[in-house]
Amino acid sequence: MYVFFSPITGRINKQLRSDVFKKIKYNIMIKRTFKWRNTITIIALANLGLGCNIADKRSSMEKDSVGNDTAVKDHVGGVETFETNMEEDAAGYLKAASQSLVVQDSLLTAALSSGSSEEIKTYAKKARERTRFYKKNLEGFCNKNKVLLNEALRIEQVDSLRWLSRQVGIAFDRPFYKQLSVELDKNIEAYEDANNARQQRVKDFVKDELPRLKKEKELLDELGRKLD
Repeated sequence: MYVFFSPITGRINKQLRSDVFKKIKYNIMIKRTFKWRNTITIIALANLGLGCNIADKRSSMEKDSVGNDTAVKDHVGGVETFETNMEEDAAGYLKAASQSLVVQDSLLTAALSSGSSEEIKTYAKKARERTRFYKKNLEGFCNKNKVLLNEALRIEQVDSLRWLSRQVGIAFDRPFYKQLSVELDKNIEAYEDANNARQQRVKDFVKDELPRLKKEKELLDELGRKLD
């Protein structure tokens, strides 16, 4: 009992009680800190979720507000096309016709710059002007109706043109005629298919263009007979 009430032990006991109180106070502060941290984390996560939702809604609204000139994937031709109210099949046929016209233009250009005969060069000069006129008409119609055309040549087409450009005389003339004839047939077939579209504007366009291509085929066949 004396030790408990001595001034020295009293100071020791008082110091012990002070240390205990400090530890209790520290533990309370730690718990409060964790509590606030958890609260802040929850708020941050909630804000993050809200921000994501707002971003998703904004993105959705932006997509919904996009006009008809947005490029989207079109599986008809395997290329991109602008959103359009044209029939999908009709748009595909017009793109096929465009691809054929691009090849025709390339063949005629090769004829003018390679070792072809003078007869072929004379034909190619005027034929290329007409082909580019047909091509311009198609591009104008497709742009008006928001159909994006793919005018890039395929790798095998480029290789074929390179091979043809190295030929001279009859070695150039006959393959040139055959390839151009095939492409014109494709072009005519594409327009004939497009003519079956329900939309009158497509029919009207094909009505003007198809006779021109058939006449072009007649001129080419006449050239082919001269090569025989």
